[in-house]
Amino acid sequence: LGISAISGDEPTNATFSESASPLSDGQYKALAVLPIPTSILSVVGSAFILIMAYKNREKRKWTTYTRLLVGMSISDILFSLQLSFGNMMRPSATSNRAWAFGNDATCTVSGFLGQLTYSTVFYNVMLSFYFLLTARFGMSNAKIARRVEPVMHIISIGFPLVTATVGAIMGFYSEPEFGIGCWVNQWPKNCGPEEEGSTGEYCWSIVIGW
Repeated sequence: LGISAISGDEPTNATFSESASPLSDGQYKALAVLPIPTSILSVVGSAFILIMAYKNREKRKWTTYTRLLVGMSISDILFSLQLSFGNMMRPSATSNRAWAFGNDATCTVSGFLGQLTYSTVFYNVMLSFYFLLTARFGMSNAKIARRVEPVMHIISIGFPLVTATVGAIMGFYSEPEFGIGCWVNQWPKNCGPEEEGSTGEYCWSIVIGW
């Protein structure tokens, strides 16, 4: 990613140069607005799942499937909110994007949430694994709940939470050249291959970013 050198006291979350920004101001505004309607629909859908699960908890005992779905829905709501407001959380002092109203702290929060909500992906995987155990191997819900489910939640919540926290502490989050809001970017600063004009240092931020 092309990070520009900024004279004077360089902010923690540096932005990329305007020369690396091929889109017009209007196009950036469109990219900032377009995710909002779909994010609203996603929040409504996930909220509806949570409401149904809560109302039916007395009529129907929650199974592993229900708990995995609840975990995924909560993570999806956080992801959708981050997707809607991520553009506004970019640092206004360094970003040349439209509607960047934030600062270094809001950028870090945006990056933290972006990494944390990878729980949605993990819970999707765990739901698929749950169907494999029940449909293919005939494992009962009771056995899955006792032997497998705890590990499912530990992986789905633990890995994104730990990596998101490490990223916030180490300062991995800044405005990337592409994408919405802030997320894992170059750390240490200007790391990467020397032939690309970087320092030649290994980008440790890749460890949690990918």
